[in-house]
Amino acid sequence: ALPSVRRLGARAGTNVLVVLPAGAADGSATVDVAVKDQAGGRTTFRVAPATRCERIFKAFAARERFDVHAVTFLWDGERLHGHETLASLWSPEELAAGACYIDAVLDRCGD
Repeated sequence: ALPSVRRLGARAGTNVLVVLPAGAADGSATVDVAVKDQAGGRTTFRVAPATRCERIFKAFAARERFDVHAVTFLWDGERLHGHETLASLWSPEELAAGACYIDAVLDRCGD
């Protein structure tokens, strides 16, 4: 399939053309999102932009053998919630470029 082109209005009288991966217009394209842990490790998942973050959180926790409730997931310093999607967090340009990173911080227990 050919890449799709989406025309977005940036300001009055101007347009921005965004070339998205093939299938992005109908939501069937996948993007890579990397979850970075505190030790600098990186786990990459290939998901659809409409995927809820909750699925990524659970997959990361299972792969790293953590309780999903013992990890806080952050983007740009802000806590992410399970109901959010990649498409709601990143622009189409960022999704197409693969510039999607989530930080995983293990919650501290005890003193």
